[in-house]
Amino acid sequence: MKLLLSRRCPLSSSRIKSGRNWVCKRNPRNVVRKRPQRFLNRRQSNKRVGSRKIKEGIARLKKEMAEISVEQKSIAEGQKQVRKKYEEIQREREQLWKETELISQQSHGIRVRLDLMFQIMRARVASDSAKVAQLTLRLRDLIAKPKEENEVLMPD
Repeated sequence: MKLLLSRRCPLSSSRIKSGRNWVCKRNPRNVVRKRPQRFLNRRQSNKRVGSRKIKEGIARLKKEMAEISVEQKSIAEGQKQVRKKYEEIQREREQLWKETELISQQSHGIRVRLDLMFQIMRARVASDSAKVAQLTLRLRDLIAKPKEENEVLMPD
């Protein structure tokens, strides 16, 4: 085969490619056909195999990127849901904190009133009427004070 090609067109630089065939510059009637693929040298066949592998790799990477983008969207949606839940829990926490503070204040007021009542009972047992009168007055002021505050906070 090489011998035939060299007889038709001795210099490789004198051949030009025309479509699928090689044509000799010196003698245009001598059309040199391309070699069949099975006769390609190793380098040319590796290029074709390599380009096919590269194309397959690119296709695989594109598929993986599409899957990753779907996963990222689902992760972003999950993060939004978590953020909403967190904000809702934060609001509930603040509300519970306010309620706890209110209960704590009410508990403190009850404790003070009970302490005054206990002191009044001790003064009565000791027959100390001046101290009883003073403690009773303080207890009346304490009991009347929250009612006035409630009326200011919640008018009818």
